[in-house]
Amino acid sequence: MMIGRKRAMILRQTNILSSCFLVQLLYVTLLYGAWDFGREFASEGYSSGGAAYLCVPVYAQNASLGGATTAWDENLAGWQYNPAILDALDDKAIALMATRNFASLGRNFTGVDGALSALDFSVLGLSFMHQGDPSIEGRDENGFVTETFGSSANSLAATAAGRIRGSISVGGRIRYLLEKIEREYANGIGCDLGALWHPTPTLNIGIGALNLLSYMWWSTGQTDAVQPAARLGVNVSFLRKSLMTEVDFVKTLSQPVEGIMGLQYTILDLISIRGGAQSAIDISDKQLQWPDFSFGTGIHYAGIGFDYSCTIPSSELGLTHRISITATLRDLW
Repeated sequence: MMIGRKRAMILRQTNILSSCFLVQLLYVTLLYGAWDFGREFASEGYSSGGAAYLCVPVYAQNASLGGATTAWDENLAGWQYNPAILDALDDKAIALMATRNFASLGRNFTGVDGALSALDFSVLGLSFMHQGDPSIEGRDENGFVTETFGSSANSLAATAAGRIRGSISVGGRIRYLLEKIEREYANGIGCDLGALWHPTPTLNIGIGALNLLSYMWWSTGQTDAVQPAARLGVNVSFLRKSLMTEVDFVKTLSQPVEGIMGLQYTILDLISIRGGAQSAIDISDKQLQWPDFSFGTGIHYAGIGFDYSCTIPSSELGLTHRISITATLRDLW
């Protein structure tokens, strides 16, 4: 009896150590890939301002936590930053998500997502994102307004995720980009990779490498490179998962490390109250920028959810409000 218990304990410890090693290996691989592509972009002299909207939280659940959702598999809101989170969708289920952002300065943002658990070991998803500004001011060399024009940016992505071990999920996403500014347009491609580890029922660790091999080709002949980003998130739940907190670290090629913290408290599995803060950490200058704050709330019942968030930026861009609706339909076949 004792020998059997010892064997089970050794097997469990071996599984934990091997899972930890595998997650670390995936993280190092993804991180190296992001930096390798980043060095290539820099050496080729590409512009790096393309598709910056991809890093902006789309859904209210995500935004109200400041974007700290790399390891948050609730409601699939973290799917944007870690495609492996898509694996959290229940078997025999379809998830639909839609959001509308209301921001100052005429900016707007819309997102529509759908996911389907296709097989016992995989989940497939489609995402559409649109950002537009119909009234950008054009100025001459003296700074005077000459005219106004519009811009639009669109992303269509397909995602697949599944489990390679009992506690580790992996996912990948390919993306098509289309942007227009006045009479010029650009087509682009890109991909994301991610992994999610569940070492215990109350602890998740997520990693993501975003915008790998992501380029945009303009009708003017210019080529933009979307900056790759590496993300690491740790999500911990307390009080029977009524209280959830997550800390994320994000690094892009040209920006300092960003630290993000999100907190959610759920009452009676029905009403959620959320808050978050995001700030850049410049290690070389030992400076911490004034953070962007966010807050929000949500009501989820019988697979239907309604969420609201408000982001308070440290810049002069003004408030951004998001309203999202989610629906999960289970046991369909």
